[in-house]
Formats: sequence, structure tokens, C-alpha cells
Amino acid sequence: MHQSHAEILAERVRHEIANSEYSHGATSFHITVSIGVACADQTSTVDEILKKADDALYRAKLTKNAVSIGTREAA
Repeated sequence: MHQSHAEILAERVRHEIANSEYSHGATSFHITVSIGVACADQTSTVDEILKKADDALYRAKLTKNAVSIGTREAA
């Protein structure tokens, strides 16, 4: 999947979750999600991909309710 497609998909998921109402028993609530996305290329190792995704998730959590994309430089 191309990075721009992954980012669009992650943003759609984040938006749907943030704009949905959830309930447990009589209690209704909203939740948010932070998403870190990493895309692999032909030379990426599993460890590099996981590091990029982990770094991106960390950045997204700093902002909260956000999507962040891992970059080669972040690996």
C-alpha cells in the first residue's frame, strides 16, 4: 500500500471512531484513537518497519486523536 493511501485509510478509521457514539449499559461515551502508520519498501526489515510504526504512534499520542506517518529518517 502506498504511504498516501495508508494515511488516508488511517485517517478515515480515526475519524469514524472519534465521531461514533459507544455505550455500555445506560452509559454513552465517545472515544478517540491515535494511529501510527509505517510503510515498507523492498529493502525494509521487520525491525525497521516496527521502529517506524512505533515512532509514528508515539508522535500521534503526543497530539492525541491523530494519525502520524513513520518515515525512513525515523527508523
